[in-house]
Amino acid sequence: MHLICPQCKSDSIIAGISFITGQYKCAECGYTGSFVIEMDDENYRKFLEENGK
Repeated sequence: MHLICPQCKSDSIIAGISFITGQYKCAECGYTGSFVIEMDDENYRKFLEENGK
């Protein structure tokens, strides 16, 4: 499972704090919140192709 930041579309999500507070943090843009995009391997590959990553 891949976690994607809803703000900057980075996959640099720090999930360690989510178990305690229910929140995630993006190491790229600093987004903090309980909502992140979850993708399986197939959808993640498509996401990377579509976003030029």
